Amino acid sequence: MFEVNMFPSKFFIIDDSVTHEELMKVLNTIKKDTENIVSVQSGQNGPTYKTNFSQAAVHGKLFKTIFKQLNTLLASDQVSFELLGNPWYAEYGEYDFHPPHVHSKVGIITETPNSYWYSGVICLSDFGETTFFSPNSSNCDGPIMKLPSKYNRSILFPSNLYHYVTPHGLRDRTRVTLSFNCILKMDL
Repeated sequence: MFEVNMFPSKFFIIDDSVTHEELMKVLNTIKKDTENIVSVQSGQNGPTYKTNFSQAAVHGKLFKTIFKQLNTLLASDQVSFELLGNPWYAEYGEYDFHPPHVHSKVGIITETPNSYWYSGVICLSDFGETTFFSPNSSNCDGPIMKLPSKYNRSILFPSNLYHYVTPHGLRDRTRVTLSFNCILKMDL
């Protein structure tokens, strides 16, 4: 008898992923464009969170240097990604949340070997967390995994994983993230 982990989900977690100057340049530009940030209600009569998702194309080009830096770091593991669509900004106040959801498409990209649908988040706060559901109901590690936010932490994960954001509960504090969808390529 032997133990085998079958069908695991591969995450890439990179701390200190982008230069502080690049992150602040993007954040400050988005914050100046407040007309492109809208409130989204989390459930009926629930709290809202703010995002530029519907207007993400306005800021899309700002992220070019950030993603170049991320790909440089991933190259040491023979991994790279190609951005799909435009990245977006989100901020969460004391009681804000984002209900369980998935991003983009799912599965293996058959026309390009070793390529997968992935999503990513870059944390710009040192509090709060993103919670992921295991796609395997009999996962021995438990049904959920919580990844705490850490300033300048990038998390890449399969796009088909349900994930959500719960209220951080800190008065007068705002949790900020940059999110994106991509095709992850593994040069095996």
